[in-house]
Amino acid sequence: MHQITGLNKFDNSLIIQKETMAVVMEMSSSASDGNLEQGFVEIYDNSTALLQTSDIWEFVCDVNDMQCDHEARLGNAEEIIPDIDQANEDDANKIELLEKEEEEFRDEREHQKKRIQSQQENIAKMQTEQEKNAAKRQETIKNLESKVKESEHELEKIEQKRQYQSTSQQENENKLRRKLQKSSDAITRLQEESKKKAEEHYRKQKILKEELTELKKKLKDLE
Repeated sequence: MHQITGLNKFDNSLIIQKETMAVVMEMSSSASDGNLEQGFVEIYDNSTALLQTSDIWEFVCDVNDMQCDHEARLGNAEEIIPDIDQANEDDANKIELLEKEEEEFRDEREHQKKRIQSQQENIAKMQTEQEKNAAKRQETIKNLESKVKESEHELEKIEQKRQYQSTSQQENENKLRRKLQKSSDAITRLQEESKKKAEEHYRKQKILKEELTELKKKLKDLE
């Protein structure tokens, strides 16, 4: 039940201050009988209403814990008129604040969209670079494998003629073996480097995708 803080006879209306809301009730021409005109007139200013029902009038009497003698109460009441201009100004300030917050939300949303686009571009660039590097490494391994096969073929020829080779031929064989070993070591090293780089690219790509998912979630929350 609302507390009535004051009453005032204003023009042909009864103004009742109820906490932070003012209710204005249009009185009949014969105000002494305590009846209100029937029907709804108007609501304005988001806090003030024009109401006309006898139920409202009797409710007001009950809230004040007074007899329903409106003339006596009107004669003794303080003049309380809602400050409509202040209410309008407050509403305007609230609207301005809401518009400012909405603009900030729009800016933040655009910022998040740009960040998501940037992350997507970075992921695409990384994937392209990874594919190029992988192709280059594969080509290098292929060339080294071809050289190894050539060295093995030469070694087989040397093995077949070993009994006829001189010391110098033995040295050549050793050189070929060392060359073969270096080629094999190079292949192993490249394969290990390729594996490490692939794992590193995968790790970075996973981090970027997680960041992208988080940014999309934030954008969705903002919308």
